[in-house]
Amino acid sequence: MPGRVAAEGDGPPRPENPRGAVEPFTAALKLKPDLADAHRGLGQAHEALGQADRAMESYQRALSLNGTDAVALNNLAWVLNEMRKRPEEALPFALKASQLAPQWPEVLDTLGWIQYRRGVYGEAERVLLRAVERAGPMGLALPDTCTYVVRRGGTCDGAV
Repeated sequence: MPGRVAAEGDGPPRPENPRGAVEPFTAALKLKPDLADAHRGLGQAHEALGQADRAMESYQRALSLNGTDAVALNNLAWVLNEMRKRPEEALPFALKASQLAPQWPEVLDTLGWIQYRRGVYGEAERVLLRAVERAGPMGLALPDTCTYVVRRGGTCDGAV
């Protein structure tokens, strides 16, 4: 799935068992409703379960508590673009995430696919090439992006 941040050290890991993660995140939020990380984690669990509306609500709540959470920004942009097909609405979140975390290939990947869906192909290609370059040997995490880049005449430097 393009662009979702899950790299170790770049943010909290995605729940291995998203259905099982919903209850603990919900319980934590009942005790302390202002835990931005718990709202983001709940959003990730809902996203993995295909519950776009719940995921967006959780990411938005996380961002209301911490507006510089690059993971929540990126993942909200991804849900808006990929699950809801609303690239124009996704763009501001992806742009902010890319300003906060320009080194994360997943963030660049999300931004590139949003530009692609918007029909801004030159910018999409430029950003997706940067995503593949930043991913380096980890480019296997971006197979759709590498396929696109190779078809456009670029290389993934052995990533695919």
